[in-house]
Amino acid sequence: MASKTIIFGSSGYIGKNIANNLSISGQDIIKIASRDIDLLCRDSKHKVSALPLEDSNIIIASAITRSKKDDLDSFRRNVIMLANLVEGLRGRQMRSILYLSAADVYGLPSLRLKESDTHAPNNFYGNFKSIAESILRLSFSNELLTIFRLPGVFGGINDEASIISRFTHSIWEKKELTLTNCGETKRDFLPMPFLQDAIGSHLNSPVPNIYNVSSNSELMLKDIVKLIGHCLAKETSHNFVSIHSARDFNLSFDCSLLLNTYPALVKPSLEKSIQLFVKKFINNRI
Repeated sequence: MASKTIIFGSSGYIGKNIANNLSISGQDIIKIASRDIDLLCRDSKHKVSALPLEDSNIIIASAITRSKKDDLDSFRRNVIMLANLVEGLRGRQMRSILYLSAADVYGLPSLRLKESDTHAPNNFYGNFKSIAESILRLSFSNELLTIFRLPGVFGGINDEASIISRFTHSIWEKKELTLTNCGETKRDFLPMPFLQDAIGSHLNSPVPNIYNVSSNSELMLKDIVKLIGHCLAKETSHNFVSIHSARDFNLSFDCSLLLNTYPALVKPSLEKSIQLFVKKFINNRI
């Protein structure tokens, strides 16, 4: 992996963890955050174009995420940022472009969703990600562009916002957890180490395509709570109610395309990844 890697959005949770992992492995990286190039500014495309883009790997992780804001204003700002970035990159001879999209593009709840399944995003963030994928496909050749679609990511440095982290903090602090749908909603989550491994495989040998990147499995939320409680050796205080919320839908992803393309990748165990996260959580508090 001789080429340099330029990471846009390097100050965000995912971008920061990617940058740290690549730095530790000795890769030549350039980190670009909003303090370096504010992609909302008109002149940002010129600053992007001035970067050493030739023969570089580009990772696009910059966006206002749904957890921060999900409204028309965040949608508009995300589109502006992407448009300025694309304008700055176009016409340059890069080695690869990796766009980190989101599972929100699918919208419709289902288990083991495939990359070819229909898009029906039902929030502003999902609609932006779907449009962003189209903009990038129209702007760059199929030989250059790779898209990773990610569900909720957990287990990285400074993970305070993921569902796994929030459950762990609540159980550790003996707070009551209330789960709708009796906690029986099934979800798929993405361990950060597997995302880092997938990105490493892509950078070593890019095979442009659209890939789901996930644990390739699902667990009921109530089983995740029980697992975390067992790992913490704490009795959980939970309230499983039968009412349904807007987020009570089953959702998981088939990442066999990624695993078949990069056979050296080892499919993560969601259960073991949660156990490892909780173990690190405990060690940080001893």
